[in-house]
Amino acid sequence: MEKKREPVSKVLLTGCYGTGNCGDEAILQSLVHLIRDHYGDIEIYVATIDPYQTKKLHGIKTTIPTVERDPVTWITSLQKVDRVFIGGGSLLGGKFVFRHGIIISLAKLLDIPVCFTSVGSGQAKSREEYWLREKNLETADVITIRDEESKHKLGLEDCNRLKVIPDPVFNKNINNKNEELELDVELPEKFLLVCGRHVKSREKFDVEELALSLDNISQMTDLEIVLIPFHNGGTHSDMEFCIDLSNQIESKSIIIDEFLEHRKIENIIRESEIIVGIRLHSIILAAKNNKPVVGISYHPKCESVLKLLGTEDPIWFDDISSKKLTRRILHRYNNKHYENKISNRSEELHNKSIKLFEEIEEMIGINTINRSKVLTLIPFCIIGIFRYITDRLLCRIARS
Repeated sequence: MEKKREPVSKVLLTGCYGTGNCGDEAILQSLVHLIRDHYGDIEIYVATIDPYQTKKLHGIKTTIPTVERDPVTWITSLQKVDRVFIGGGSLLGGKFVFRHGIIISLAKLLDIPVCFTSVGSGQAKSREEYWLREKNLETADVITIRDEESKHKLGLEDCNRLKVIPDPVFNKNINNKNEELELDVELPEKFLLVCGRHVKSREKFDVEELALSLDNISQMTDLEIVLIPFHNGGTHSDMEFCIDLSNQIESKSIIIDEFLEHRKIENIIRESEIIVGIRLHSIILAAKNNKPVVGISYHPKCESVLKLLGTEDPIWFDDISSKKLTRRILHRYNNKHYENKISNRSEELHNKSIKLFEEIEEMIGINTINRSKVLTLIPFCIIGIFRYITDRLLCRIARS
């Protein structure tokens, strides 16, 4: 039987915020907007890697460190809220499963509903991570997944606490058009924008083929090439990729090498003629603004969103053909029918995405959790967090 629900006055959002990643910050902005739209002017707590920057960037009054950095502040804050929202992004794999195991355990012990919000499948890299991910999903009150593929990969086809709802960044009600650019470089009148992504050591990115294709476009059209990093923080900065790509492009290219927050990057996307997107949310932001986009997939999540947009088979980062990529860019650039198609499809995704918290509230109360079952997760989660912190310390020592 569903419990009577009290009015929601405070919520806590936790995800991969404060790291300098444009996509994650766009997710946070969208979730905050949708929360206020559904619940009204309630108090929002945000757990973030960089509380000061998040407060400054999003105007959030209450920001706290992540649970593993300051568990005392976390528990104190948790006792004050009515909902915990975990998301969005690919948060169901890696170190996140240990963090979320602790969050869910503490919240359920305090009888606070927990919702996975707009998440992707992620990747469990060990048996322990896979097991804990399954337990986290079992004990969450509501799960909203951003695409059908993630639902199938997680084996949640029959879960009655789950809804597939598009990424909140498709929300067109957020207007960032008034943000001043104030760039150190002057943007060309007409340009193709490449939204880069860092290349991990084990990955084989066909940078030469991408550069050759961009040279072809520069010669065959009146477009100049502009490169922009989507992540400017820590060891995962995209700047190195942009510099490497620029060095291999023979035509004139411009790198926007200053740190830009997500609203300004969205404005640059809006100013461009066409986008070659490697990061997932560069594709989503392009579609949201009705811009022609060619996606280069480095992860199945990119393939999933390209399918949602009704595009052709994706071009994978390790199998780029300069001829194929050139043809696709030219086709998108010169095809007004494609722009109309993207506009119509993104409008459909917008209409679904804005119902996120309406759907969540309808599902809260369906799941009842045995608290003793949740308690078994805590020791395992603590060990996982300790292992993660130890690994980070060892990496820092090795680099110093």
